[in-house]
Amino acid sequence: MLPTTGRADLLRIAAGVAALEAAFGAERARELLRLGDGSESDAALRVGFQAEDPGLCRGLGGRGGKADPRDDPPAEPAGRSPGSSPLPAAATEPAAPARLLRVAAASSVSADERVVPSVDVAPWERPARGRELAFPEAEPLVAWPVLWRRLRPALCRCAPSRQVDGEALARHLAGATPIDRVPTLVVRRLAPRLRLVIDRSRRLLPFWRDQARLRRALARWTPRSRLPPVFVGDGQEPLEVLQARSRTGAMLDDAGFRDVTILALGDVGVYGDHRIRAEWVQAAEWLRARGAELHALCPCPAWRIDPGIARLWGAECWDARERRTTFLAPVERQSRVEALLALLAPANRIELGLARAARCLLPADGTDSGTEADLVGHPGVVGHSFVALTLDPDTLGRLRAAFDALEPATQRAAIDLIRCWHEGLPEEVLASELFELWARGTGTLTDVEEAQVLDFMAPVARALDAVDASNALGRDLPIGVRTWFKELARRLPESAWTELPGGLGPLLQRAWVVVHRDEPAASAPPGIAAEALCEAAGRSPLTPRSYSVWQRGTDLVILPTERSEPLRSSGSRVGQIIAATPRVYLAEPGRPNLPYSLLSDPSTAIPLPALRSASCVTLTTDRGSLTLDLMERPSWATRLGRDRYGLYAELEVGCVTHRLRYLPPGRFLMGSPESEPERVDWERQHWVTLTRGFWLGETAVPQAFWEAVMGNNPSHFEGEDLPEAQRGQLPVERVSWEDCQQFCARLRQAHPGFGARLPTEAEWEYACRAGTATPFHLGESITPEQVNYNGNYPYAGGAKGQYREKTVPVDCAPFLPNAWGLKQMHGNVWEWCEDWLGDYGAEEQRDPTGPAQGRGRVLRGGSWYDPARRCRSAYRHRVRPDVRGHVGGFRLAAVQPALEPVEPAGSRDGAARAAGTAARQAASRRQSSQEKQR
Repeated sequence: MLPTTGRADLLRIAAGVAALEAAFGAERARELLRLGDGSESDAALRVGFQAEDPGLCRGLGGRGGKADPRDDPPAEPAGRSPGSSPLPAAATEPAAPARLLRVAAASSVSADERVVPSVDVAPWERPARGRELAFPEAEPLVAWPVLWRRLRPALCRCAPSRQVDGEALARHLAGATPIDRVPTLVVRRLAPRLRLVIDRSRRLLPFWRDQARLRRALARWTPRSRLPPVFVGDGQEPLEVLQARSRTGAMLDDAGFRDVTILALGDVGVYGDHRIRAEWVQAAEWLRARGAELHALCPCPAWRIDPGIARLWGAECWDARERRTTFLAPVERQSRVEALLALLAPANRIELGLARAARCLLPADGTDSGTEADLVGHPGVVGHSFVALTLDPDTLGRLRAAFDALEPATQRAAIDLIRCWHEGLPEEVLASELFELWARGTGTLTDVEEAQVLDFMAPVARALDAVDASNALGRDLPIGVRTWFKELARRLPESAWTELPGGLGPLLQRAWVVVHRDEPAASAPPGIAAEALCEAAGRSPLTPRSYSVWQRGTDLVILPTERSEPLRSSGSRVGQIIAATPRVYLAEPGRPNLPYSLLSDPSTAIPLPALRSASCVTLTTDRGSLTLDLMERPSWATRLGRDRYGLYAELEVGCVTHRLRYLPPGRFLMGSPESEPERVDWERQHWVTLTRGFWLGETAVPQAFWEAVMGNNPSHFEGEDLPEAQRGQLPVERVSWEDCQQFCARLRQAHPGFGARLPTEAEWEYACRAGTATPFHLGESITPEQVNYNGNYPYAGGAKGQYREKTVPVDCAPFLPNAWGLKQMHGNVWEWCEDWLGDYGAEEQRDPTGPAQGRGRVLRGGSWYDPARRCRSAYRHRVRPDVRGHVGGFRLAAVQPALEPVEPAGSRDGAARAAGTAARQAASRRQSSQEKQR
């Protein structure tokens, strides 16, 4: 009995016959339907069918029919690389009549006589070109048809479709075979449970567009909702991300991981360190244990993919230009990156697509996709973004020298490539790149390109030169013009400022002066004396400027000293440095100098490298350097800390603690200017450099600390009107210079690592000023509310105020510390210094210690009894070293332990040193007694 054919089957058969008749005509359809000897395929070819695709039928388990059009590779998204699309057909309309041109006249000049065109309107005032930024489409790693042939076996599954298989239907009808079901086509389609895992780490920046292009191509075959991506970024573990997405249901359905096909677009840790590779291995093992099928498309050369990772993830190389199969050493990989960067050296910004296009200019066996990844991690790359990379100036200069050594044909190809990518950017980008090439004299620019460069640069230089240097018009320049010209000037060679034809060099010099009008510390162009340039333009010569160095978290922040006050709430002061040019270099062992600008606003933040106990970093300017290392707690200190004022250490004797602050080396103007009111002649102003750091008491030595060391209290003021807890905080007074020496000797004996002494006069003034140049560290004047002095005698005609007639506690709240955390450097009590009093010289001094002898030892700072003028930072007073008075105290100092180590107690050298100190003290007392007799 024949199988029953239902009504639906009859309708499908009728539809199939109607389709055959519509496609081939009634006669040929009837001829086809009469065939029954197995020659259906030949007949199908005769009537217009195409041959079967062997790859399509492979593994279908039976004979298939004609392929579904949806089985072809999905079309690549819009934006193909040039040459990948067929050219449009030629137009059939007749062309318009041609307009014939002729040359009416011509003239030429030599390169040295090139005329610089004049300009009436500044280039930045011209109308914008009115077009959006545009880039060429980056070339894909692998062409889409080739890539699809690789991916189809892994990502596609065979499934029946709803289309009638006309050939099978004709065969059944011709053989009068009963039909239990209408035959349909078998096609390959994307796996219904395909999931994408996309690695968006920064090390894969060059391949982000390739990932997005592949995702769009797959989405044309299936709705986006069926391809939910899982993104993994820097600092994220793949396994944690996958587990989180699976818990939320965004990645899986109720069936779990069964029959899930996962396609990873990334390096699966190849370009990362061992920790990242281990994370991807762990994620693969976790997915496989749950039945997932893994595939990875890696933008890596095959020789860099670990075999174990390749087996776990089913990794395949995503690079059409891969030619190498053997391992490449890191040095050889670095040389590949250097060769690529040399091609890109003329560009001031390197788009990721431009880098790939330049890689295609190099030999296929000389680069691979790993070169692009190594480019992102190159130490000279300082700016990373999805759009472009930038190089630091030192690396850029070195690479441009390498570009100049390339063959002219290679240079020309690179320039054409850069022009293609940068013609869609603002005009000044490409113009500045071509101008730098022309200024270096590489000889690779055509006459047309040179004319374009001059047509842009000459009007810019003329417009800047037209700004009147005697008024404020220079400040009205758009900020973009200033920034662009500064960056251009920083990259130009020395010859660009003096040797360019048409008088363009002097124009650039005057333009530089206008742009840097408000920056007196700006460095002059290379090869030009800064003083001569500024003098010719009516500007004052460059003068050194003091900058404060602060530590804020893991960064160093450098600001002009007068602008560093806001950092007290978020940082800690480290030191100061002098610079005339606005650039500082950070150097650490084994690494090249890194330049940083001092003109940034609000601050220059320098990432602080990880230091060990034996390492250091150096900040260098044109006027000095600052070496920074780790400070370890001195052996004599019970505590070492840092606050907003800087480092401090605490010295404990008995139960009394005294705090000292570390003052770094520095340079300052000692003395007072002639314009300072109520100054005296022996305060001649001069530069002093202190090359060693030292410790200085945060306050004058209080009575409690003196009594803990010496066992007595010689002070006149005992604080009967003060609470018991504050009496010991009054400063010790009625101590002579010789008494202070005995105090320091006892401290050195009790703490062998503590080089206790009095500060030198230069150290005291350096500490008092704390980076200021005014009469007081508080400003141009003082009041009794700020300093304890005789208020009946104000400074420079000021108003009278309170006269306390006694000392106050050293940490009295109303009296604020200076910028370095030192309290009451003005007033309260005079403070002894180590030096004999002597005349200053006008020349710069280095670590001065005063004359070898004199008529009195130096006291500084004024007291509660003295007028305000004696409390100035530069005021000097002298007294015989054996004199005691109830206005005189002192402040404890100590040498830097790392520079002057002290031997353990009981050693012969330590005993000899103590004996030498005692001998010097005895000689000093004898000299003092002789002076008294005179």
